[in-house]
Amino acid sequence: MWLPKGVTSPYYVIATYLGPLHHTFANVAGLPESYSVVHDAKLKQLRFESTPTIAAYAAFANTITDITKRGVLDDADGDNISNLIEYGLAGNPYVANRQILPRICSHRNKCCFRIYAQRRF
Repeated sequence: MWLPKGVTSPYYVIATYLGPLHHTFANVAGLPESYSVVHDAKLKQLRFESTPTIAAYAAFANTITDITKRGVLDDADGDNISNLIEYGLAGNPYVANRQILPRICSHRNKCCFRIYAQRRF
């Protein structure tokens, strides 16, 4: 499934229908990270719907096996980057990796700020 880069709407209706729906769409690949397919039987719609950021972080934190290290300020992998920052920069909570941090650099006598990876919201 394809959605354009930089999708920002909380939902996109992809189909409406009149009669009963006989199939489900439990496994849809290729959606932006924070979107899922929702079947709304009351409105008779199929739509892509974004996951609220808090719920998306909670899903990320729930992958951390040590439940005492799931907080936003905890550092599950010991790389001195909090879980929340690691989540926002698309880090892996099991791999210590300071390379995901933004860098300040100089280019043609100008200061630049580079972010190499980030999570799409």
